[in-house]
Amino acid sequence: MSDEQLSFEQALRQLEQTLQRLEKDELDLEQSMELYEQGVQLVQRCQQALQQAELKIRHLTTDLDSEPAENQ
Repeated sequence: MSDEQLSFEQALRQLEQTLQRLEKDELDLEQSMELYEQGVQLVQRCQQALQQAELKIRHLTTDLDSEPAENQ
C-alpha cells in the first residue's frame, strides 16, 4: 500500500514503528537513511491528512455560519 492510500491512523502507526526501529540503533547507516526517508514520507502523509480534515471542518463551519437563521 502506498503512502497516499494509507489512512491517517495507519500512517501514524507506521511512523511510530519506524521511529522505534531507528531508536534501537541496530541498523547500519544505509538502513537508517532508508527508514528516515520513509519516516519523512509518513510525516508528510499525516500532515496532508490533517490539512484535508482541517479544510473540511472549515468548509462545514462556513456552511453552518452562512445558513439562514430559520434553518438552524
